[in-house]
Amino acid sequence: MAFDRKDGGGYYDITVWSRSGAFPDDGALLNIAVEVLPTIPDRTAR
Repeated sequence: MAFDRKDGGGYYDITVWSRSGAFPDDGALLNIAVEVLPTIPDRTAR
């Protein structure tokens, strides 16, 4: 994920488990990423 064109980006693997066994929709995954990615050390939110 790159913040802008100057940022080289990177990647993270996120595993999401659900009680129903169904895959979450893209909106749910985006909401999880918005909450989780800024909490990863050495990666400041902008």
